[in-house]
Amino acid sequence: MAIIVRAELKTVMTIKLLPLSATDAAEAHAIHQAVQFKPWSRSTFEDCLTQPYEGWMVKQNDRVVGFCILLFVLDEVTLMEIAVSPDAQGQGVGNAMLEALLLHCKQKDMHSCWLEVRASNQRAIHLYTQCGFETVETRKGYYPTASGKEDAIVMVRRFYSLP
Repeated sequence: MAIIVRAELKTVMTIKLLPLSATDAAEAHAIHQAVQFKPWSRSTFEDCLTQPYEGWMVKQNDRVVGFCILLFVLDEVTLMEIAVSPDAQGQGVGNAMLEALLLHCKQKDMHSCWLEVRASNQRAIHLYTQCGFETVETRKGYYPTASGKEDAIVMVRRFYSLP
């Protein structure tokens, strides 16, 4: 059974980061489809709810409003996706969810958390930077777009200092 993690922000928002179950996967996948240019299939999405992945969600009024998928390998975790329902964006849910999942990763004794983000997603890059992520590299032409390709920014949040 997974651990419930709570995050409290300076904005006085408290969330519960709950395990994303198969029964809530359809709601989370709908959010994924709403926010991604080329979304994963439902079966690929559900595969990401099995080991070595972990899926987490935030619910408000019995409705999934955000989710994240993590991939754990040895002492590193990759944030495969974090997404908030379009109607719940701008309310601090993403920030609270990110803080909670980073705390969860520290509690699991991970050394670092990695992610990739579209170069055009300045709002997300700003959030990641505020949460201690640093840019490591740029992957040219990584993401598909309606007009071609877009760069990916690779970022890392280290939990422990390097020797």
